[in-house]
Amino acid sequence: MMLHFKQPLISRHPLKVAIAVALTTVAAQQVAIADTPVLPMVQSTASPMGSTSGNSATAPYSSPLDSTQTEETITGQAISAMNPTGDFAQSLANLPNMNIVPTGNNGIDGSNIYMRGMDQSLINFTMDGIPINSPIGYGFYSNENLPPQYISAINVKPGPGSAATVGNANFAGTVAIHSVTPSSHFSATPFYGYGSFGTQSYGGVINSGEILGGIIPTKILLGATNTRSNGYFYNTQSHKYTFIFKSISQIGPGRLTLFFFQNNQTWNFYNGATKQETAEYGRRYSGNSADPGSPDYYGDNFKTFLNWQSYVKYAFHIGRLELSDQYYYFSGNGGGTFTQNNRAAPGGFYLATKLFPVHEFGNIFKARYPFSSGSLEAGVWADSDNETAFQYQSNLYNRFTGALVSAPVSQPVVTESVQPYVQGEWSPITTLRLTTGVKLLNLHRTWRDYVSKMERAANFNQWLPSFGVNYALQPNWHLYFNYTRSAEAPSSSQLTASYFNSGLQPEIANSYEAGTYWHQGAWGGRFTAFRTNFENYILSTPVVIGNQVFSTQSNAGAAIYQGLEFSNTYQITPWLSAFANFGMLDARMTSKNQPALQAPHHTEAVGLNVKTAHWQGMLAVQQIGSRYYATGATGNSKLDGYVAGSLSVAYDTGELSLWKGYILPNLQISAHVNNLFNNDYALSASPSTSSAGAAYQLAQPINAFAEISTTF
Repeated sequence: MMLHFKQPLISRHPLKVAIAVALTTVAAQQVAIADTPVLPMVQSTASPMGSTSGNSATAPYSSPLDSTQTEETITGQAISAMNPTGDFAQSLANLPNMNIVPTGNNGIDGSNIYMRGMDQSLINFTMDGIPINSPIGYGFYSNENLPPQYISAINVKPGPGSAATVGNANFAGTVAIHSVTPSSHFSATPFYGYGSFGTQSYGGVINSGEILGGIIPTKILLGATNTRSNGYFYNTQSHKYTFIFKSISQIGPGRLTLFFFQNNQTWNFYNGATKQETAEYGRRYSGNSADPGSPDYYGDNFKTFLNWQSYVKYAFHIGRLELSDQYYYFSGNGGGTFTQNNRAAPGGFYLATKLFPVHEFGNIFKARYPFSSGSLEAGVWADSDNETAFQYQSNLYNRFTGALVSAPVSQPVVTESVQPYVQGEWSPITTLRLTTGVKLLNLHRTWRDYVSKMERAANFNQWLPSFGVNYALQPNWHLYFNYTRSAEAPSSSQLTASYFNSGLQPEIANSYEAGTYWHQGAWGGRFTAFRTNFENYILSTPVVIGNQVFSTQSNAGAAIYQGLEFSNTYQITPWLSAFANFGMLDARMTSKNQPALQAPHHTEAVGLNVKTAHWQGMLAVQQIGSRYYATGATGNSKLDGYVAGSLSVAYDTGELSLWKGYILPNLQISAHVNNLFNNDYALSASPSTSSAGAAYQLAQPINAFAEISTTF
């Protein structure tokens, strides 16, 4: 039985907004780590180290003039303005050749990120320098990481980086997330917001200010948020609770940082719908059913995940030698309830639970010695990860009788890696900067099956050189070039597909970038040409054994990702700036003669950013060109392009005089609108098992969110 869903009035009419009171400032940190009081929406950060292209007065994006690779930094204001209740991925949407695809509830449930045509399993994500891709298969889940309120800046390097880049999956580039820094002054901030589809978010941040000054100078930040949303396509509520602790202490010759972040989340699946289903059941139909007797019953199909990230870092000097040691630990446990069709069984299907326990710890040690014309840096990243491959079925039982069908299945994979690197920097003349280095990918993967009592292992080693150059034609106009060789060991699923393929080798790519940075008066930006060649992309290929044909993984693929990027910011007045970013992309699997998936041929983004003593705001419009999705054995099909817009406005009252001489330091009210033009468009699609065609995942209609806070 299927239920007919009707189009709600809320999706086309002014949206219910409620606001209430709250308190404090959140301290911000840019790449240079600066203590700057900020508001929940607007996180004004310090300029990054070194000269930058773009005026940091109001511009949401900036780039360093003297970098030997492509770099762009997104300010805290832009991060919070894009989607305060979603994930940080929405703040990347305006960058050239970037495609952000929310997987459900407007970012709360996570997003798929595509950069230069490559998906997030080929992008290196870090948080305060720690790689956060899953070592088992390089997957990344944006909803499990820091929400916008706790991020001070994001440094995006849409290219292969250099030998000193720590992390896996570094083909498309690195997205480096920087958490907020405790403030030197005491503050406390509660906040509350309400928006479309029953979305609510509330919480607070407390900064201790400088404490223990006579013993161990220490600053502490505590924060908690609680976000709920019914969602547009959902029949059950998404719920996300986060908690953060961060302290910085001056101990001896260096600084000790302690960090802990917890994310506890429950959300539902969004499966999309075919055009026929949308016409029959309405636009809100999500591929799930309200019938408890259906395998697609939305009450059974949901995900839960509890994870925490923590680290201890000590950075210090011994003379001119700069040293840092960062130990980290990640733990996660969760999964989801799902149904499994079995028409021969009573009731028609089973109910099972997937659990994915993860335990990962590691250490990053770095040493840098500067000298008169450059520096020498060396480091090592060691990581050990133990997590479940595929699934852990906890008592697979009949949905109606409760009878046990099968015992639990446990298939853990242990991944251990040690990756040392060395990189030198040299400036033979003041206008020329050279960087060169080499990194060793050393990874050992052990796969176990406790049911079949089997164990298999594989080792991978690969040397990865890099070279970069930056030349100043003029003080504010620089040219740069970068070459880096990247590699990624086969994932657990690739190794174990069909049978354990111990002969599978790492994917390798050679990447080239050439471009220019400028900052001429009010105008700053960059222009980049890039090309990434995959030598041995892992593909599923047929193998004939006897009279049977099997599918296995092999290093048989070749791919090219190449294009142009143009990024601009212009400071129109001291309080108003504009940006315009453009990207052109040619991404294709040359060995299969097919286009890369979710790789738009072009992207455009334009916008305005305002910042005065009391008003702050951002208007952004993006166009995503046509792109392809997989239709299964028949090849790929095209999705049409679309235009999306967002608007955010915040007003800070400053100090307000209350009764009996009391003063309210400031009151900030903000409003945010997504899908500004209320366009209907498909974000992605997946093959349908029926003859009705593909199941399309659609964008939410226009939706709004308003928030209020006050600072003491």
